[in-house]
Amino acid sequence: VEDIRPHHITYEVLANGAVYGEERMLSAEENWKDEFLVPQYDEEGEVSYTLKEEPLEGYVTTYEGAMPVETAR
Repeated sequence: VEDIRPHHITYEVLANGAVYGEERMLSAEENWKDEFLVPQYDEEGEVSYTLKEEPLEGYVTTYEGAMPVETAR
């Protein structure tokens, strides 16, 4: 797995299914963590957030709730 582990991953935050903000990146240098603030409500009510990762070569992406999970093939 280590030989195919990416140096970074990129992802987008989706708010009610639409892209919210800029594309973001995670890497080992940041311990694979990111933090951002988003509003809980908009003019239509409570906002549902999900993350969408760019596909990674050698990995299969599944989702646990709104969180992507990468599994090496």
